[in-house]
Amino acid sequence: MRLNARHVLGLLSVWVTLLPPPSFGQTTASHAPPNTPNTKRIEGTVVRVDGNELLLKAKGGTTESYQLAPSIQLMASRPGQMSDLSSGKSAGCTSIYSQGDKVLAGECHIFSDGMHGFAAGHGTADTSGTATITGTIADVRDNVDAVKGRGPSILLQLTSKDGTTKLTVSSLTEITVVRPADASALKPAAKVRGISEQAADGTGVIQTLTIMSDDRHKHD
Repeated sequence: MRLNARHVLGLLSVWVTLLPPPSFGQTTASHAPPNTPNTKRIEGTVVRVDGNELLLKAKGGTTESYQLAPSIQLMASRPGQMSDLSSGKSAGCTSIYSQGDKVLAGECHIFSDGMHGFAAGHGTADTSGTATITGTIADVRDNVDAVKGRGPSILLQLTSKDGTTKLTVSSLTEITVVRPADASALKPAAKVRGISEQAADGTGVIQTLTIMSDDRHKHD
């Protein structure tokens, strides 16, 4: 299963320092990340990376040029499975909806070690009204109340500073594994999604970028 654009925005627009700045070259003052709410979601295939300039082939076939912020946050993601959910991992579950007295997860992001700060802010920029629960997975067990014929499901217990939440993750839950990435992964033909902010001179400056992968069998 693939991420949709709304959930990618909630995931990517949180700005925390996870990695040392990659060596993309120095940007000029006019290309510094602006203090403005003028942001844009970007998605497409990398055509070329030249210093701190990225050429992107966007959906629809248009080619767009962006600057890479000096403190850009690079991440890699892959579709996950229920088996990726285990005790001790940081996770953020969105698209939460209730069915009777049960809380069901429509989507869960699993964050690798070193991304606890990012997980804590997961989804805070999502203005859709969709509930978000983030924390550390404290317990994973089979759902004994699962409806026969509806596919497997598990009970997930997330613990955060706000307390403990129990929710159901089923075969319909969209699971994504997220980990830090470095500049070596940003190369031509890579499929990416991210957030760009407009500088004073109109230049699009990429602040966060996720390199997408369809590989369900590659584990951290």
